[in-house]
Amino acid sequence: MSNVILPYTTDLGESLKQILEKHRKRSIFKPTIKTSKILSSGEDIVSASKCRDVVCEIPCGECEHKYIGQTKRSLSTRLKEYQKDSF
Repeated sequence: MSNVILPYTTDLGESLKQILEKHRKRSIFKPTIKTSKILSSGEDIVSASKCRDVVCEIPCGECEHKYIGQTKRSLSTRLKEYQKDSF
């Protein structure tokens, strides 16, 4: 059985693997972007409060209920709105 080295893509990876196995080829996937390149890119990490398009879970301060919601606005903006609406 010979090896075939391919860049991994989530939409095609498993399909290609099955096709190659039928032709007695073993697929070896390698990442398209190396982790070291991502980590050393010098990009700033965004704080959680500035993230947008998030799902948040906010516990009630008085009981065991929780608010779960999704917002397109920044998390800090939505938390302020939630606090204002709660009082």
